[in-house]
Amino acid sequence: MRILVAPDSFKGSLSSEEAAEAIREGLEDVLTDAQVVTVPLSDGGEGFVTAYASARNAGDIFEVKVTDSAGRPRSAKYFLEGDRATIEMAEAAGLEHIDPDTHDVWTANTVGVGQLIADARERGASEIIVGLGGSATTDGGVGMLAALGVRFLDEDGAELAPEPRNLHQIKHVDTTNFHATDLRVVVAADVQNPLTGKDGAAEVFGPQKGATKTDVPKLDEGLLNLAAAVDPNETEHRDAPGAGAAGGLGWALMRFFNARMIPGFDIISEAAQLDSLVSKSDLVITGEGKVDSQTLSGKAPAGIWNLCKKHGVQLAIFGGAIEESFQFESEKDAPSPVLVAINPEGQSLEESLATARENMRNAAREFARKIAKREGSAASSQDRSEASNQDSSEGPRFGAIILAGGGGRRLGGFSKSDLKIDGTRFLDQIVETLREDGIPDDRIVVVGPDSLEVPAGIALTFEDPPRGGPGAGIVAGLKFLGYEGGADQTDDLVLITTCDAPFSASARRVLADALAKTDADVAAVRDRAGVLQQLLAAYRVQALLDAIEEAPATHNRAVKKLVADLKFVEVEVDPHVEIDVDTWDDYKRLQAAVEEQTNK
Repeated sequence: MRILVAPDSFKGSLSSEEAAEAIREGLEDVLTDAQVVTVPLSDGGEGFVTAYASARNAGDIFEVKVTDSAGRPRSAKYFLEGDRATIEMAEAAGLEHIDPDTHDVWTANTVGVGQLIADARERGASEIIVGLGGSATTDGGVGMLAALGVRFLDEDGAELAPEPRNLHQIKHVDTTNFHATDLRVVVAADVQNPLTGKDGAAEVFGPQKGATKTDVPKLDEGLLNLAAAVDPNETEHRDAPGAGAAGGLGWALMRFFNARMIPGFDIISEAAQLDSLVSKSDLVITGEGKVDSQTLSGKAPAGIWNLCKKHGVQLAIFGGAIEESFQFESEKDAPSPVLVAINPEGQSLEESLATARENMRNAAREFARKIAKREGSAASSQDRSEASNQDSSEGPRFGAIILAGGGGRRLGGFSKSDLKIDGTRFLDQIVETLREDGIPDDRIVVVGPDSLEVPAGIALTFEDPPRGGPGAGIVAGLKFLGYEGGADQTDDLVLITTCDAPFSASARRVLADALAKTDADVAAVRDRAGVLQQLLAAYRVQALLDAIEEAPATHNRAVKKLVADLKFVEVEVDPHVEIDVDTWDDYKRLQAAVEEQTNK
């Protein structure tokens, strides 16, 4: 099995690289034969340099002494491959590096970002990719520009410190010593905000960086004045999508370098050749700290989902927190994504952050167990199909599909398969009867949720899409038994029953005899109420496959309509055999019927 692990960062706890490694470790603990490939993602913020360098698997990482947003010295890294440098502004001026007790929105600046660019240029870089995101600043990029030789002057010609508190005083911009215009710059960002206004850098992102309600309009006025000081007649860059990224750094890069803006995910995707990796995968796992409505709006997991839809690959999304109302729209050509919560239920935020790596590894390990349960509980459908073709000369073979996807709503949510009669679980009773009747384990499949406990040696498979109804369950069961059409399988038969009818398997022999005596496609039980039970019936496999092929859809389609054109023969069975339990009154009726049968 080929698994691609491509998560974003989990802010405040794990980088995308750490998250990918934790998921890989959990998967490989269980799926020892799986081929797991990790590709850390970034939308331009934290982890962008690491993600890009990992994707390229070449070049060099350089560490440089810079000043952070508060003017303190720190080491920041960037990646250099040939004449292309990749820089992450959060390395120098990121929110993750601030001291909340001393952070000041009016002095926080991007000087360190300019220092990174200058160092890369000195080492021969002629192209710079700058990842924006996770910034602690709203300085319009004046700090970066100052580090590259630009001077900002007040009305008297005095030089101003490149800080937000001075933006409203800037009257002149001196670019005499600005020699970096020879650089080609690409901006990696996932935001579309302009520099100023109600959707601008200060209004939208200022509060995240500590700006108060009174700070925000003043910051916005300062940014507006900065743009006017550079060119009072030019608004194209000020209003451009992405100009407000990283507190206006996006504007500075576009205005002074004519930078192109590209979504950060697209840059990582191209570098890592994600399209090709997804197309070759059986499963893709992504994730981020919070899975909510914004997950589908420009973030890295959204890009992964689009690739999975393109190639029809199953996606799983790991989230530290998953919004209860969040859901994906169903897609025709792609299975619905699986959402995996990584934090144990009831764990506090503080504990979750402290144990993030352990939680991630445990969640991946548990998810892998479910995969192993699905993939390894019985022979693969290909093996079964081959066996079907090899054994067809031996006469009709019988298989059994047990549908266990119902939610037990009328039983107060109690699982039907876990109900017991005479101390035996319903599902165990059905399987034991089939075994006693000579049906081998590899010809029995249960279709139900991955949490369902099935008897040892019995296969469990799932409806696709989940909760797709009994029609989708029948298709999944047939596929798992090796039946997907094409070959002539007319002689094979399959019993279809449900987990809420514990003695239903006892009808298999009488149903088979009825088919043997007629040319009918289906032998079905007609119960004491006069209802023909399509889900307590034996089918000729080829006739059932033909009906499925001709149906417009099986998802949420009534089985009665699905098999309406098939030829039926009816049989009667003892009352306890036909009873299926949907309510507690049905359960009492079953108990009475069993007692009556015992006393005969």
